[in-house]
Amino acid sequence: MGDTKKALFVSWEDIEKLRRILYKKIKSKKFEPDIIIGVSRGGLIPIRVLSDFLNNDNISVIRVKFYERSGKRGRTSKTRKEPTIIENTTPDIRNKKILVVDDVVESGRTLEIVKNNLIKRGPSKVLTSALFYKRKSRPAPDFYAKITDKWIVFPWERYEE
Repeated sequence: MGDTKKALFVSWEDIEKLRRILYKKIKSKKFEPDIIIGVSRGGLIPIRVLSDFLNNDNISVIRVKFYERSGKRGRTSKTRKEPTIIENTTPDIRNKKILVVDDVVESGRTLEIVKNNLIKRGPSKVLTSALFYKRKSRPAPDFYAKITDKWIVFPWERYEE
């Protein structure tokens, strides 16, 4: 991982390592989700690669909007007051074990709104995961691969405007 004072640049090779760490933590708790739900957009790639490791292709997406614009090219990122669920394409989750996947839990607010939305729909269990977790975040994900307080630049974000 390329590390500067302000940012952490993550490579595809780093993603592979983080995915393995996350997988091992999930398996160590003997958690086998019925459905894996990715938080779009950041969780799209992590959900795909994690589903292979978990041998579970029953994946779905919930789209949440929090950032108005990214902090790319010297601009400051801008967030909304609250994250908003824009699209919820998840199937019937009643009595199912759910794993929510995102790339980073930065404030915890997106994770919280997604988890609360899913719990209202009657699953037997909802656990959360992320490649990265920032210590200031509340709530923390149930599973995470690495802690950092830096701005993270993922390989799939390098060309965002």
